[in-house]
Amino acid sequence: MPSTFHTTSVRSLSSGIAGRCITSVRSNHFIIDDPDYVGGPNESVTAAEVFFSGLTSCASLMLERIAREQGISLAHIEVSLYGTRDLQATSEIYTVFDRIRMHFDLTGIDHEEGNRLVQIYKRR
Repeated sequence: MPSTFHTTSVRSLSSGIAGRCITSVRSNHFIIDDPDYVGGPNESVTAAEVFFSGLTSCASLMLERIAREQGISLAHIEVSLYGTRDLQATSEIYTVFDRIRMHFDLTGIDHEEGNRLVQIYKRR
């Protein structure tokens, strides 16, 4: 009988290069850089980009799963996320995005059906 809980585990280590870490997820390893505007190398993806890609990939996969559950033949999903923050504003506790906008482009279904899928996604 499968457990009702699943644990996700990731690990990040300093790399010896200022503004760069190495992150491991299962047997996958990748580099995450600080952006150049805070003095990082900005050669690899940034933590904010990884965070946003987690949100868009989760949305894309969940919409696909919901469509399958609902018997809706969705041809293609594209989820984009745009975040803006004021680099002059400082916070000692956390980074604050002033605006985050998520856009859903669903192909193969009508607007009403797409709206319904997105509303189901938002509730989950």
